[in-house]
Amino acid sequence: MAEEIISKRYAKSLISVTSNIEELEKFRDELIVLNEAIMQLPKFRSLVNNPGIAESIKHDIFKRTFKSILDPRIYNFLFIILKRRRFKLLPMILKEFKIELDTLMGRHLAEFTTAIALRQTHKEEIVKKIEAMTGYKLDPEFYVDPEILGGIFIKIDDTAIDARVSRSISEIRRSLMENKKLLEHI
Repeated sequence: MAEEIISKRYAKSLISVTSNIEELEKFRDELIVLNEAIMQLPKFRSLVNNPGIAESIKHDIFKRTFKSILDPRIYNFLFIILKRRRFKLLPMILKEFKIELDTLMGRHLAEFTTAIALRQTHKEEIVKKIEAMTGYKLDPEFYVDPEILGGIFIKIDDTAIDARVSRSISEIRRSLMENKKLLEHI
């Protein structure tokens, strides 16, 4: 929980660097590419997150690796999180940054969870219906969770729409148990 709060603060500070949406989108794109590259370099991640390695060595390697290829504002931001030993939070900071940017642009992150993978046409149809219902422009992410049995679970920002079969079954089971207890007392 604390890491999420910290990540959100860093994301908001990066958003405040400029009010230009195009620049913020460029920042997002640079951070996505950088994060994907770092995720494929476990030795680099280990190096920057290792408290046993001198900060001066980390800073030197970081500078030689990124200074010439990143926007100076992104480089400075990343250097700050490296100095403050928060580099391991980069994926969470990126996620929070994307949420903040989407909010600025009037888009909302929407997570759709179904029991089976959906065809692209079904995904598009569901997104259009939910956009029409909410009035939001959605940035959809689809997940598969076989444990929900059927139906769909939708999370938009902090709001959930629960149309899962597993939830309905649980409610029916609870109702039956309550009715059984009532019948036993009669």
